[in-house]
Amino acid sequence: MYYFILPFLVILLLIFSFIFSVALFIRSTKGALFIPTPYSSISKVLDEVEIKRGLKVVDLGSGDGRILKELSKRFDIDTIGYEINPVLWLFSKLKNFRNPKIKIKRADFLKENLSFADVLFCYLFPDIIGVLKEKFERELKPGSILISFNFPFPSWKPYKILEPLGCGVKDPVYIYKITRSLKG
Repeated sequence: MYYFILPFLVILLLIFSFIFSVALFIRSTKGALFIPTPYSSISKVLDEVEIKRGLKVVDLGSGDGRILKELSKRFDIDTIGYEINPVLWLFSKLKNFRNPKIKIKRADFLKENLSFADVLFCYLFPDIIGVLKEKFERELKPGSILISFNFPFPSWKPYKILEPLGCGVKDPVYIYKITRSLKG
């Protein structure tokens, strides 16, 4: 008699569990979503940007660490990634644990001092880019390079825009060189 109610209760329990876990997860990641940067975009950018040994290269919201891994492989340089999502941080740490040139911090990059960075990569949404713009204007030294996948920094003029790269990727890449005033 109650057999038809049981599936309904199981579905209700699953929905409640999903909503509860999403609420916990969103709070711990401050709403950050993982959108992997396409390898074709990474490759094109690395062809265009001059990266030398000794530069301090950072990936903000490093996700699964793919940009860090490609940088390390192609240029044999030390890299630092910041990832707030605990699941992605752990996955990235495990994926790259054999590579001593890749350091991944579980940290909120908005609270970190980034003044040491020579080259920064980010694939972030416009709401965070607005906050980062002010932070970068305060912290980054002239000559630093900033690469933003898909979203431009408001009122800054990139020195290079890489157009959509094919293979289904329709996102432009904005490359900025930090100067005393990027407002244009």
